[in-house]
Amino acid sequence: MAEGWFKFTGSSPYPALTANSDHSKFTYGNKQNRQFRMAWIQGKRDEGKETMVLDWISRSIGVSFDDRENAAENFADGIMLCEFLQSINSHALARKISYKSSRFAATENVENFQDGLISLGLNRSQLFPISDLIEKKDITSLVNTLAVLKEMV
Repeated sequence: MAEGWFKFTGSSPYPALTANSDHSKFTYGNKQNRQFRMAWIQGKRDEGKETMVLDWISRSIGVSFDDRENAAENFADGIMLCEFLQSINSHALARKISYKSSRFAATENVENFQDGLISLGLNRSQLFPISDLIEKKDITSLVNTLAVLKEMV
């Protein structure tokens, strides 16, 4: 179904079913979209919640997300998250945002964002693992954290 949809529209929200050369093994999606594929197969993604959170962020800081499938790319350096938190509460961040393009700076920004969330009243148990975001593994935990924040604000 995904392949047919892709032929008509040029894109598909679902990974295509692929097989190896002798058709003895089948899998959903190719290696390029493995991150999406795993969350999709495991049933972790809630597209409605993702859309709600991404729309909230885009309205708050004036940024549009053209490619929602690669939203983790936008958040991996932590800059957009920190700017978003500043738009909600200008005193939430304890440290300045680092605009350097390094893994260390990204980790500092995400930690700064999480410290800001704690100062706004979230529990540590409600926060996402930093490694999931920095390594662009899974955006689901970030979306869940931001959904909790949206309910509190």
